[in-house]
Amino acid sequence: MKKIKILSEFEKSDVISMFVTAILITICAIVFHQNIFNIIPLYNSLVVMLFSTKANRYAFLIGALNSILYAVVYMFFKLYSSALYSLLYSFPFQLITYIRWGRKAYGSSTIFKSLDVKKWILILVMFSVTWICLFVIFTKMGSKYIPMDITVTIAGILTTLLTMMSFYDYIYFQLLGGLASIILYIQMLPETPGQTTYLVLSLYSFMCMVRAAITVRKLYKEQKNINLI
Repeated sequence: MKKIKILSEFEKSDVISMFVTAILITICAIVFHQNIFNIIPLYNSLVVMLFSTKANRYAFLIGALNSILYAVVYMFFKLYSSALYSLLYSFPFQLITYIRWGRKAYGSSTIFKSLDVKKWILILVMFSVTWICLFVIFTKMGSKYIPMDITVTIAGILTTLLTMMSFYDYIYFQLLGGLASIILYIQMLPETPGQTTYLVLSLYSFMCMVRAAITVRKLYKEQKNINLI
């Protein structure tokens, strides 16, 4: 019964759009001769993003498990830094988020809170200083696609932390990271056409992020009206 209840949150159009995206990823992978092992986590990411549109805490449980799968793939390609990031950061933080949201559950979601002005100023200052420092460092290292690469990384870290602490404001950094991710993969296409698979995922993810932002704002206002916040 619980399984049916969870799935009942989604409309047919939600599931159809997810499967259409999965088909597009598969087609792109075949056309650009991508290693199938490299794109397996992308299919799980589609499910994670589907659940995120409803601010459903199970997105983080599935996401945590998917981080392990990403780590295995990264290890296979000897991307040890990315593998460690998935295991030591992404996996535990998503699992903690799932547990924390369950302790203050609101339906399949959680009770949200909001950043005050002081916290916003502190975060924006930290974001700007970190961005500038990384820009200088990576420029000297000769990295590529620096502006968008840095933005995706920092926005991703902030999104993870704010989500874990149930600040509804995470949606803004998530949208920023999602938009930067699309631009990043578009920039990479001329040199690495195989990134089309990740561009397709990014486009689908951004669509889900927009819907998630609407859902979270609605839940926050609803909780505020009934004095849960």
